[in-house]
Amino acid sequence: MNVPESLDHICGLLAEQFGDLGEEAARRLRLWMSGDLPFTYPEVLAQHLREDYLDLLIEVFWQELPFGTGGRRGPVGYGANPYHSSYDRTRALQPSSRSLSRSPGHGCGCGQRCPRVP
Repeated sequence: MNVPESLDHICGLLAEQFGDLGEEAARRLRLWMSGDLPFTYPEVLAQHLREDYLDLLIEVFWQELPFGTGGRRGPVGYGANPYHSSYDRTRALQPSSRSLSRSPGHGCGCGQRCPRVP
């Protein structure tokens, strides 16, 4: 099978075996395979489009990496659920950079002129 056929087959199996979670995992897997996201390495993912990797694929694509007050955590690896340093760092820092660019003052984000910063 070529890559598009393998992707269709695996996505069908994910949906069949895992229901709604499998459909969501298939949607995310397709997105990561599309090359539209940075740092997703579709050429590496393509090597895992086999039935013996189905449990791994559901694990890493069934949800976005959850966050709590402890910060970013999870196993390092590919997919939407594990921690992916470059991808997550970009997603985590973007709202902060937007806030800083809009805030008046010296740039620490507090919105005022802070006596600690010249």
